[in-house]
Amino acid sequence: MKDQLLNRIHDHTATIAIIGLGYVGLPLAVAFAEKGFPVVGIDVDPRKVDALNRGESYVQDVPSARLAGVRGQGAGISRPGSGGRGREADSENRPPRGTLIATTDYSVLDWCDAAIICVPTPLNKTRDPDVRFLIAAGESVAQHIHPGMLVVLESTTYPGTTEELLLPMLEKGIADWSGQNPKSEIRNPKSVGQDFFLAFSPERIDPGRADYTVENTPKVVGGVTPACQEVAVALYGETIERVVPVSSTQAAEMVKLLENTFRAVNIALVNETAIMCDKLGIDVWEVIEAAATKPYGFMKFTPGPGVGGHCLDGQETIRYRWGPENGVITLETLYQRARARSPRIFDHLGGSFVAPTGLEVLSVDPATGEQAWERVTYLFEREYTGTVVDVVTADNRRLTVTDRHPMLVHTAEGLAVREAVALGAGDLLPLVHGPAAASAEGELPRIRVIDLLPADLARHVRVRHPQGWEHARAALQPLIGEKTRDAIRHNSLSLSVWRQLPDELRGDPHDLILLTGRGPSHSAFPAEVVVDEGFARLLGYYLAEGCISEWDGRPRLRFTFNRAKADYLADVRTLSGRLGVRISEYNDPVWQTTTLKAAGWLLPWLLRDVLKTGVDSHTMRVPDQLMAAPAPLRGELLKGLFRGDGDVYVRGGARLYHKDGRDYVHQDNAGQVGYFTSSPELFEQMTFLLQELGFTPARKARKPQLRFYASSDLERLEGWFLGEKAARLAHLRTEKRRCVSSRRPRAEASYALAQVKQVIAREDQTRVYSVEVAGTHTFAATSGIYVHNCIPLDPHYLSWKLKTLNYNARFIQLAGEINTEMPKYWVDKVQAALNEAGKPVKGSVVLVLGVAYKKDIDDVRESPALDVIELLRQRGADVRYHDPYVPVVAHNSYELRGEPDLDAALAAADCVVVVTDHASYDWGAIRRLARLIVDTRHAI
Repeated sequence: MKDQLLNRIHDHTATIAIIGLGYVGLPLAVAFAEKGFPVVGIDVDPRKVDALNRGESYVQDVPSARLAGVRGQGAGISRPGSGGRGREADSENRPPRGTLIATTDYSVLDWCDAAIICVPTPLNKTRDPDVRFLIAAGESVAQHIHPGMLVVLESTTYPGTTEELLLPMLEKGIADWSGQNPKSEIRNPKSVGQDFFLAFSPERIDPGRADYTVENTPKVVGGVTPACQEVAVALYGETIERVVPVSSTQAAEMVKLLENTFRAVNIALVNETAIMCDKLGIDVWEVIEAAATKPYGFMKFTPGPGVGGHCLDGQETIRYRWGPENGVITLETLYQRARARSPRIFDHLGGSFVAPTGLEVLSVDPATGEQAWERVTYLFEREYTGTVVDVVTADNRRLTVTDRHPMLVHTAEGLAVREAVALGAGDLLPLVHGPAAASAEGELPRIRVIDLLPADLARHVRVRHPQGWEHARAALQPLIGEKTRDAIRHNSLSLSVWRQLPDELRGDPHDLILLTGRGPSHSAFPAEVVVDEGFARLLGYYLAEGCISEWDGRPRLRFTFNRAKADYLADVRTLSGRLGVRISEYNDPVWQTTTLKAAGWLLPWLLRDVLKTGVDSHTMRVPDQLMAAPAPLRGELLKGLFRGDGDVYVRGGARLYHKDGRDYVHQDNAGQVGYFTSSPELFEQMTFLLQELGFTPARKARKPQLRFYASSDLERLEGWFLGEKAARLAHLRTEKRRCVSSRRPRAEASYALAQVKQVIAREDQTRVYSVEVAGTHTFAATSGIYVHNCIPLDPHYLSWKLKTLNYNARFIQLAGEINTEMPKYWVDKVQAALNEAGKPVKGSVVLVLGVAYKKDIDDVRESPALDVIELLRQRGADVRYHDPYVPVVAHNSYELRGEPDLDAALAAADCVVVVTDHASYDWGAIRRLARLIVDTRHAI
């Protein structure tokens, strides 16, 4: 296979697919086409694909005239038919040699010989690797990989990505191909270097640069195996003047990070030098120019406004499971628990992180919308000073995150990612909905009370056998001596003695009864409790109307209901009786309540000390065992909770109202069910449990109450109530004539949706927490809102990777901190310059010249200009900008359009800030027209 592929590469008949047609992929695709290869470009953006197939370029380094020279004829590539995967598939659809045709359809890979992945791995302020696009591209390639295919990754990433992330996907893909082709000669799907080939070659595109292009910039290549290396070197060697082989994909990945780290560290050095020179009254530009005259040992870098983490508040909650634990927990508590269990703790960007084992969170797949449990790889904690936002939904859910935390938003195309501060009223947030968190149906859970009692309590407990203890007489004699006869006669054996019996004499715990107390006042309780629907409903009654107090050193349990709730009182008596627990009553004539007191201390001990339910209305919580229980048990638990703390409101009949000077009468049949609790943890648990069962509750604004309006929810809840409340809901169901729209969340696909009402930004200093989730990179946060995880980025890919190996990359971290502070430094200079001119920042017109991240290109990703604009706006400036390459800037909570008339904009500005020194600017004219200039680039 290798030799056949090499032959096609050398005679330029190999079809090459370039995945990702941005400033890296498009120049590479054109270069291969100009060398005579048939080239297919794949991009998920249909606008780019349509533009390329029309012959219109959107990348500055590829003029449309150059693109026209390799443009394929027709409107693109039709979807391949059933020709299979491999060289022979759909040959009629291949582009002619020397042409480039674009498509959004990954299935064209079925007949491509090589696929080069050039998708973005964007950086953000938290300096963490975001490989979502890479994973999506890798999975798509894996679906169409076939024997003899070469795959090359060019996207910047951390060392190990190619073999740790991409290789397993491709191995599975080639195995699937083999399974679908019985005559395949592939016997080992992990035969990388034999049946398929994989390499890494870092992109070295410097947008806007004319002296170094794709063709004359040396190309570093590292293969997974020597054969992979040979094939990849041969492919690039047909187009690029010099190819530099290295020993492995990890070495090639490291090369790119070294290059970018070298730049970041040196820019940080000159940025700090600029600050020092400013303090000393020295012209930094003079110093740099003089130092640059040294012919060796010095490379010229210039200071600027920066090099071009966001998390959740610690009190936000997350839906998790971890071994026997299953529930809802605050991020702060989860992090502290993980820290206590982790053998290694890593320092990181003003905070720390841990790598927990076995921790999972409820997650949604952004690609499919499916919900499932996913593994957590890292938990982060750090100090944060800056802007936080409170995201408030129309149904009164609230989530506090840092301003640029990536949120999930539902769109017509599916789930998209948007920074929190960029959310707007009407945006739709995905919510937990449906049975993703339910355990598999099967045998009912059991609690072995007899095994859980500690030794100090076991002394006060006796064990009763259904057939008596006669069969154990011989074994009991040496243990209790003369008392053996009494123990057998009264069928009452000390638990401490029972534990000393051989296993075959103990009996089945399911049949044994535990006794406490003496004489006729003794209390009975099962040695093994089956968590069935009755027990789950009793537990729900307890969480709603129960409490546990201490009496005579032992816990005591009571339920208190309004006396009118006779049905519920009867149900509690029946369910307690099934456990063998006797009930006594007390009627309060003042409060019109009935209190049911449970005899014995074993049931309250089980609730309080084993199930950890809490003891009063402020501490109640659903036990982990019930959070993980099958849906029918959770339904019965909720039934008991609603019967105790649920309310039903229904109104009907003729209703008179006055509007616009006229009186109207209409038939009003409307209703709602509410649920209230004083326990914050129970409230969050209830929200998740209900949504996991398919309900769509809304929240009351200033009260821990859930409300249900949807007809489908009310009909299901009708069966949870008894008596008058059930009758009210039944009347509503039969009399309701129309559904009224509301602000409640609604179901959409496999998740539900809540509409954003407002986004409130404010300044804060706090500790924030983030979660890295494998695979989907999402998790269910407070009130079931799904968010994208925060991710620790370019040189910092390396820093992040090394921290997992317990090494702190101090130079890289320090460089990042210095460069991140530069926008604020220059905004302070703007403020000082305006003050010196007798003007405040607030209300002054500030014109930013250039918003691209570097000169003569149109890319604003991670541009320091965005931070400069944001900071100036926060200080009250009227910020405008001009950039010949960037007509519109949409960032965070604002959108700006570039000034069309530069001369007029200069004349109107109180201060001009030079951020990007585009070559097309007439700096002499700018100096003449501007009243005040702060030059971050030494352009003037």
